[in-house]
Amino acid sequence: MARRGGGRTLIARHGRAVLAAFHPTIARFAIEAATLSPSAPVLFGLGLAPQSMSFGGGCSWFVDQIVAAPFFMAEASGNARLAVPIPNDANLRGLLFHVQAAVLDPPRSVFGSVTLTQALRVTVGD
Repeated sequence: MARRGGGRTLIARHGRAVLAAFHPTIARFAIEAATLSPSAPVLFGLGLAPQSMSFGGGCSWFVDQIVAAPFFMAEASGNARLAVPIPNDANLRGLLFHVQAAVLDPPRSVFGSVTLTQALRVTVGD
């Protein structure tokens, strides 16, 4: 499920893990994985192309040509936020990237010990 709400927030849900993109201003753009177990390890994948790699059990990885894969630990609240500052440069308008998170969260996983969020497709622009 994806929706757009106040503050230009985009949220994707898969199972219980949630991936959201917050961009009240382009310089403060961030991606957040939420509803995770406290202190769960989270790996964000940011890539330039989509793909569909199925692992079975309804879990798929949708990010290809990965340019960054930062690792975080979820906070006690179950959130992990990745700041993605985007320079104010008109040449970046139209840049498309894809992001998805993988979370080591055995109690909530339908696929082994890993939970995958839905992927987000993000386009830099107005």
